[in-house]
Amino acid sequence: MQTVLVTLLAVLAALTTANYEESNKVCYPDIGCFSNDPPFNMRNLERPFLDLPESPDVIGTQFQLFSREQKTEEKVLDARKVADVKVVWENLTRRPVKFIVHGFLDKTNSTSWIKDMKDELLVQGDYHVIVVAWDGGNRFPYGVAAANTRVVGAQIAFLINALIKEHGFQAGDFHIIGHSLGAHIAGYAGQLVPGLARISGLSPAGPYFVNTDPKISLDPSDAKFVDVIHTDDKSIFQFSFGMSQAVGHLDFYPNFGHDQPGCDKSLFTDIKQYGLIDGVIEKIACSHERAITLYTESINARCPFLAYQCNSSDEFSNGICRSCEKGNCAFMGFNANEIKLSAGERRTYYLTTSGQPPFCQYHNEITIKVNKDGNSEKGILTAVLEGEKLKSQNTKLSTDNVSLEPGKEYRFSLPTASDLGEIKSVTIGWTSSSWFGFFKHPISVDEVKIYRAENDASIRFCAEGQVIQSDESFKFSDECAKDD
Repeated sequence: MQTVLVTLLAVLAALTTANYEESNKVCYPDIGCFSNDPPFNMRNLERPFLDLPESPDVIGTQFQLFSREQKTEEKVLDARKVADVKVVWENLTRRPVKFIVHGFLDKTNSTSWIKDMKDELLVQGDYHVIVVAWDGGNRFPYGVAAANTRVVGAQIAFLINALIKEHGFQAGDFHIIGHSLGAHIAGYAGQLVPGLARISGLSPAGPYFVNTDPKISLDPSDAKFVDVIHTDDKSIFQFSFGMSQAVGHLDFYPNFGHDQPGCDKSLFTDIKQYGLIDGVIEKIACSHERAITLYTESINARCPFLAYQCNSSDEFSNGICRSCEKGNCAFMGFNANEIKLSAGERRTYYLTTSGQPPFCQYHNEITIKVNKDGNSEKGILTAVLEGEKLKSQNTKLSTDNVSLEPGKEYRFSLPTASDLGEIKSVTIGWTSSSWFGFFKHPISVDEVKIYRAENDASIRFCAEGQVIQSDESFKFSDECAKDD
């Protein structure tokens, strides 16, 4: 698996091999000048040195064009020769354009995710897909690669503006999808293309960009619609390479934005499976790259990657915001819906995913109402949902024991890989927790409510005072009266 290699090492390399420029400004044909004047003079712990971008000759950016007519053999346009576009890309017809922009250390011709995403896009729609290959500028030291993003962004903008001016395209035809450093490249391009339709930022790089001026990092002002997926949002000092900072109109935090499921294998396990070098890469960059995998799956998946609008991870964890009422949900990934936002409004969304393909899950929220008569009990709850289409596996509703108090309601999530259809019954299991296994007590349940977020539909099953003995279960299938 091609990946963003150990960004921490890159930053450390930057500390010792930073590229100091004698001048405070460099200028290049067609794309203008770049300086370390404000705000690019900003320094912090994650932005220790101020490098100027290298020349287009060093970076060697290429635009690789694919379409449904030409899916496997790219038509390559040198970014320094955009004037040749009519010759190199002859008979270029107007249609939506999707740019794919990779990040640090990726090699365009051997990075599998780029091909995978390109192929999925061409299945989804009749697009021009342009892969931006800037392999010559994304090497060590990291600080220089971060500076080079400014040049690559300007080159993309120069191409887009040329297509608008001379070939009949409009700004609304362009969508830039960028991973890590590529997300900020997309931002720089958007700053130079008024009315750019959309930017999708996939785990935008944190080092050299977090907590900086909006002109330095990806920002909502860079396109009409900016959607961002955060999968690696801790600090670089915690071996994380993304950012937690919200930088889009809609920011999505799958699995709280970090420590993605399936990325928790031991280093020894990864080395055994992938070999020494690739194993270390897999361990360190797994969460950072998960944003790519989720986005690629979302392009043609039937499962919609539905996410809840929440103000914080605590709200999501406690189930406070797990409802799609009043339009409080959005789709993450390619099909992210452009929600009508008021001026300056930005929203954050949370969801859970699986740790392996298919990553998308359907959200089933289970609310259990405990009978008011009885005692406080502690133990493990399980549930099986049976729908008109499928039946779920027997699943623990919590990893730890839960304490149940008389007369109170308790909410849990039971994600499934497939849409179960309209729920027909739910089977609740109970295992009492007690010292030495003695004195196991039952629980008494009045009602179980199932809310299916993807359908914004709920159903209530009633069985007032139903006793469930420890190590047993009960199937709730009687729907509550409508006036209950």
